[in-house]
Amino acid sequence: MNRSKEKRLILEEFLKHDYAFLHVRPQVEGAILPLDVMQSPVITLKVSFNFEGKMTLDDDRVTAELRFGDRIFPCKIPWPAIWGMSSIDDKRLIWPDELPPELQQELKLSPQAEVAIASSKDVPENPPSEAPPSTKNKARPTLRRVK
Repeated sequence: MNRSKEKRLILEEFLKHDYAFLHVRPQVEGAILPLDVMQSPVITLKVSFNFEGKMTLDDDRVTAELRFGDRIFPCKIPWPAIWGMSSIDDKRLIWPDELPPELQQELKLSPQAEVAIASSKDVPENPPSEAPPSTKNKARPTLRRVK
């Protein structure tokens, strides 16, 4: 299975639980994001099928209308730009060979890094065939910062 398909299946699984976080390198070719975030070495985007903007996952990218402050921006995030994902239930995956150099060193130094290396065992056996039903009324967990 190729890397893009693996990421897509994992993201579909994560999105069954309302939303997911994508850890992205904005400078990867084909990424389209607001100019003010394109200059950052890494950004984290919260994505969901339940947001007001449209979102699609295809073989090449995630396309999502995401809110940045008071405006909605049509984002395109190619799969190679995504170096990690986090789920609502606190599962975190990274693809080490796609980590930005700034984070490669930081991860090596941090004994508290609570991430799993993504592998084919993370891909769901029965991928979802359509967007999951809305789960807006579910209680959301408190986010915690990992240093």
